[in-house]
Amino acid sequence: MDFKIGFIGLGKMGGPMAANLLNAGFTLAVYDINKDSIAAVASKGARVCSDPKEVASNCNVIMTSLPSPESLEEVILGEKGVLDGVRDHSILITTDTILPETIYRISEEAKEKGVSVLDAPVSGGPHGARAATLTIMVGGDKQIFEVCTPIFRAIAKNVLHVGPSGAGCIAKLVNNLCSLANTAAACEGFVLGVKAGIDPKILHEVISTGTGRSYAVEYKIPHQIAKGNFEPGFSVRIAAKDLSLITALGRAHGVPLFLTSAVEQLYQLAKAKGLSEKDHVAIVTVLEEIAGVKVRF
Repeated sequence: MDFKIGFIGLGKMGGPMAANLLNAGFTLAVYDINKDSIAAVASKGARVCSDPKEVASNCNVIMTSLPSPESLEEVILGEKGVLDGVRDHSILITTDTILPETIYRISEEAKEKGVSVLDAPVSGGPHGARAATLTIMVGGDKQIFEVCTPIFRAIAKNVLHVGPSGAGCIAKLVNNLCSLANTAAACEGFVLGVKAGIDPKILHEVISTGTGRSYAVEYKIPHQIAKGNFEPGFSVRIAAKDLSLITALGRAHGVPLFLTSAVEQLYQLAKAKGLSEKDHVAIVTVLEEIAGVKVRF
């Protein structure tokens, strides 16, 4: 297949993914509401479009990286959206974190236009997006997945077909449940340890080599929290949004999510304290304030 790729949403994740597609030699048309984001990718050779409809009318593969389910549905289903301009036999790839019900609705509308849909959310954060080391979990038709594998290989290190339509969405939400709960536990544990009198650097040496070790302990504690670096990557606002989707998924399937519900409240408290646009690890500052200590080294 001769790919002509359109990419909509050029933020902290979408921008680097689009750049890596260009670096891999793909032809790319782009759209974003932020002109600065567009300029960064246009300077690398992407064609700039005026709206999602124009992107779709000039491409046979359309990819999205958008901050919310609402923005995704507007871009795909709204006026001058992707489905207004899409070609027959095109492929839509959503890399967004959404509920499976959202992808089901989009897929039904797309099917009437002769369009195949893959839900292909990614994990790895902005650093992974820049380095093309993301994990991508894909739901949808296996043959369409295989057709699109060269695209996925340009933006990700680990490319996994996880099941039918919606399976990618579910896998991503479960991944984020584990990641965000783990981060909250690490923050809570380190605040407790410091309050109880242990040097945080020594505590890190212990836990990073013990059974409590994790990505949060091995990376987020020393490189972000210990340095007081809360500049946004994966923000508190987006984390809170994802947690609301996770608890909604639990309710839909009758699965109680005790830990997730507690973690969601911590992120909501962080939002209430004005931390929405800080990196999600800034939840530690809420716990630090309560305990009267700081985890810094």
